Amino acid sequence: MKKLVMAAAVIGAFAGAAQAQTSVTLYGIADGNVRFDHTNIGTLKSVGSGGESGSRWGLRGSEDLGGGLKANFILEQGFDIGDNASPQGDIGRGSSAGLGGSSTAPHTSSGSRIFSRVATVGLAGAFGEVRFGRGYNPLFLVQATADPFGAGLVGQTSNVYTSNTIRNDNAVYYDTPRFAGFQLSGVYQFGESTTNSTVTQGKRGNDRYGAGATYVNGPLYVGVGYEQIKSNTEAYRQRTGDVAGTWDFGVVKLHAIYWRTRNDNPAATAISLHESAWSAGVTVPFGAWTFLGSFNRVTDHSTANSGINLGTPKANFMSFGTRYSLSKRTILYMSYARFNLKNGPNGNPFVGFSGIGDASNSGLYTGGNLFDATGRNNVNPYSYEFGIRHSF
Repeated sequence: MKKLVMAAAVIGAFAGAAQAQTSVTLYGIADGNVRFDHTNIGTLKSVGSGGESGSRWGLRGSEDLGGGLKANFILEQGFDIGDNASPQGDIGRGSSAGLGGSSTAPHTSSGSRIFSRVATVGLAGAFGEVRFGRGYNPLFLVQATADPFGAGLVGQTSNVYTSNTIRNDNAVYYDTPRFAGFQLSGVYQFGESTTNSTVTQGKRGNDRYGAGATYVNGPLYVGVGYEQIKSNTEAYRQRTGDVAGTWDFGVVKLHAIYWRTRNDNPAATAISLHESAWSAGVTVPFGAWTFLGSFNRVTDHSTANSGINLGTPKANFMSFGTRYSLSKRTILYMSYARFNLKNGPNGNPFVGFSGIGDASNSGLYTGGNLFDATGRNNVNPYSYEFGIRHSF
């Protein structure tokens, strides 16, 4: 009997130690707003979800394996607070242009995801961290970190950056340790082309790889990102790069971003995407208030538009916003943004234009609401929203 008691005590001690070395955290954000979008058909009104930050809940866990090695996982699910739908939920098959989106193009499923935002598992140690699954793209993280709106609200600078892959499926990620302020990140997404029986693809069709390099030193942040995507047949590629930086003076924070993307599709009937964009912005804290603003310009260099307009298609994008902190976890927010479109054929200023988005693109605004029956644009679109975000 004594042996049984002692064995139970030893097992309990080991279980307690194992539990102490493992942690799982439940976290999330609930974000709702009222949004107004001025388009060709008038002002559209809607209750949105995820204006400042995408509404979500998630589980984050870590186990100490000893010797400085840890096993980590993140499972994060998005939701729409307005109708309980699942954002990022569709699993697509890629675009007709032969370049898959961030969704897994070769897979046949058209249903919804679970843990649609992030689902990764990996190991971390003195070597850095390796993860597998669906996570954030380094190119996007460079831009989002330097965006005064933090890739949220209708004022986000992402509205002028086309081919902005936010997440990758079927991917391997690696982050180096941060050394003297420097860190390198990389991702390789497997297109898994051989699983697609409906499209003739190359061996590495729809594969993509990307990298990012960041430097942080006190008030200074600098980042560089790159991504390359191979077409289904590997006949051409799409390349995107960005460089961004911020400097925090305390009373004001300055932001700057430059972005360029090019699609080398040789097909005469295809839209050859070639655009550049830049942004300049400020963040001004004032007590519980934070004021945000940016000016952005995107220029379409695509051969698809040459010779059919009076000048190079371009657009200016102006935005401002405010946040008010009710507590560390709850904020009120407002944002306004407007496009001024110039020199576009049939009113379409540049190839990648699709509308004004926020953190979850939850408004009613779509690119199709910009044009009349003749396909000509007769409105410079603008949007504004008011909302509340609570994190837990």
